[in-house]
Amino acid sequence: MTDTQNINITGIHSDALDQHIKDRLHHALNQHEGKVASLDVSLRDINGPRGGEDKQLRIIVGLRACPDVVIEETGEDAYSIISIAADRVKQTVGRRLAKAKTR
Repeated sequence: MTDTQNINITGIHSDALDQHIKDRLHHALNQHEGKVASLDVSLRDINGPRGGEDKQLRIIVGLRACPDVVIEETGEDAYSIISIAADRVKQTVGRRLAKAKTR
């Protein structure tokens, strides 16, 4: 996997959120070391101060041998949607790489 220090994080973030993103993506992708070329994470507040399901997360995993994986999640709590999206990244990247291997 690409070094978790090289994750490009944009949008709303803090030191604690950044670390949560890095930890969750490292855990999700550590078994695919060397197959991930880039990680771009964007976290936005789409409703502003109105509240509700207003956090939108997009993770783009650039893979060396396959098309990029794009995962999006929306919810009220940034930490929760990061965890959910990281689980989806792990599953989707695993499937994509397994499929590419059988070709």
